[in-house]
Amino acid sequence: MSFLEIKGLKKTFSTRPDLIARGLGALGLRNSTSPAVHAVREFSASLERGEVLGLIGESGCGKSTVARMLAGITRPTAGRVLLDGHDVIARDTPEARAAALDIQMIFQDAAAAMNPRYRIFDIITEAPLYHGRIKPSQARDKVAEVLEAVSMSPDVADRYPHQFSGGQRQRIGIARALAMQPKLLICDESVAALDVSIQAQVINLFMELREKFGLTYVFISHDLSVVRHLSDRVAIMYLGEIVEAAPAAELFAHPEHPYTRALMTQNPSLKNRARRHAPLAGEVPSPLDPPQGCYFNPRCRQAMEVCRAHHPALAALRAGHEAACFLHSTSRTNP
Repeated sequence: MSFLEIKGLKKTFSTRPDLIARGLGALGLRNSTSPAVHAVREFSASLERGEVLGLIGESGCGKSTVARMLAGITRPTAGRVLLDGHDVIARDTPEARAAALDIQMIFQDAAAAMNPRYRIFDIITEAPLYHGRIKPSQARDKVAEVLEAVSMSPDVADRYPHQFSGGQRQRIGIARALAMQPKLLICDESVAALDVSIQAQVINLFMELREKFGLTYVFISHDLSVVRHLSDRVAIMYLGEIVEAAPAAELFAHPEHPYTRALMTQNPSLKNRARRHAPLAGEVPSPLDPPQGCYFNPRCRQAMEVCRAHHPALAALRAGHEAACFLHSTSRTNP
């Protein structure tokens, strides 16, 4: 069994009809069923200890919902997440509850993720003290340890979040996660809000911490170059499901799904500066009313009749390389 096993993760959001809608529904004048948003339709992946899974996709494809489900912030509608063999969703044993705490999340907006009334010392120590991962007598030493691990002085522990730059706040957010002694870090656009020079420093920090603490990452980003640099495996998401997954080097060398190719075409590079920029046609369909067949078919220049009639399933093309596309004879249809 892999270190991290994600099996059939799904999340549907729906609202309960109000009193008027229920009354009209009872009279047969209106459908009282609330519309449902299938934010994550199907997500399965596995990851070995110390590896990095990069997750790519346009806004609204479900990446952050996956991150929040893995971190235990959002409860999935269906599916299982196993860390070291323990179900961190069910949390039905003491070992599973402890394993759930081994997953920590680093947010995109570090300032919004911190209580402005708390000192950095309190921000870092609140969770490990509450969950018993450190004793009060160890708090000061733990804060010094994790701040030094992110290249910050322990002297800043008595300051407040507004006294730091964006890059420094992101380092504090990383230190807060490290204080829980995690095994898996979920990084949701953790460098997107930083300028390029600070991004490079934080990315290098992630790589150093991976080696120092043996961390495993799920790294979510819009920036393909960052994902390519950091990741061992990459999964491409579109409208709530994975459409292609492969080892990073394989995927960037041989992208097989039209959506993956389109994303890479949009990615700026010094090697192809003369290339004419051609935006990806169309808009991401509404998850309330996805198109029939392959969800990407209205935007795909290679769409065939079968793409409009049937939904392709993720199928193996080569060792470790999967894609959900009828352009490949191995693709099957989902029921």
